[in-house]
Amino acid sequence: MQQQVGKVKRAIPGVSTNPSDPPTLADITPAHGPVAGGQAVTLTGTNFVGGQTTVLFDAALVATTNLTTTQFNVTTPVHAAGAVVVTVTTPGGQANG
Repeated sequence: MQQQVGKVKRAIPGVSTNPSDPPTLADITPAHGPVAGGQAVTLTGTNFVGGQTTVLFDAALVATTNLTTTQFNVTTPVHAAGAVVVTVTTPGGQANG
């Protein structure tokens, strides 16, 4: 990603504007939630693509909000007790957390 500064553009480190770059998933906050779902969660990483990023909690597709190239929010679905695999998919590939 580039940032306009006057008439000079400079690259912002760690942020890609190429939608074919694979996503990364660095943090899921909070890391725990109720099995009944409904927990607001923030996912942080890189290379998320507006309108082209999908998120699964195990096999349940969840909607994203406030999506930027490095962060977005979701609300957890109902799920079984125990660990849940979170999968973020963009045109560039997948990341799991």
